[in-house]
Amino acid sequence: MSKEIEKMTAIYEKHKNTMYAVALKILKNPQDAEDAVHNTIPPIMRNLDAIKDVDSKDCIYYVTMAVKHMSFNMIRDRHIQTVSLSDIEYEFASDENIAESVIIDESCKIIYQNIKSMPAEYRDVLILHLYYELSTSQISDFLNRKHGTVKSQLTRGKKLLKARLKEDGYER
Repeated sequence: MSKEIEKMTAIYEKHKNTMYAVALKILKNPQDAEDAVHNTIPPIMRNLDAIKDVDSKDCIYYVTMAVKHMSFNMIRDRHIQTVSLSDIEYEFASDENIAESVIIDESCKIIYQNIKSMPAEYRDVLILHLYYELSTSQISDFLNRKHGTVKSQLTRGKKLLKARLKEDGYER
């Protein structure tokens, strides 16, 4: 068995219940939730090198974001009955930010807090690009968005981040 398949199997076995719970909360249908989890595997496989440790909180964040986007894509594509984003509370979420435990440097925390408070269209693209170091092409595949859209969202997100940091007194 190749290392990639072993790694993906480990990710699936470790996080399938969390992924299913997230998909079920969004889709409100067990069969659709199962489909979302299974349809999330190919995008994760394409970007498997972004996951360093299967047991890390980063991995949970990554696979959860992937299944969340897959679920919303299914809603959009199939016109499944939707649920409001404000109604969604993830099982693993707490007051402690998942990625924050990894970010040690105070300036990185400030940057991350600013990114976290951005609209989802910018936040997700910035996190995938800056934190997971994915290219715009990889992000486009992962989020199932047009490459040009991802590039625009990344550029606008960076401008917004820079403006927010400048407001907070952090100038380069």
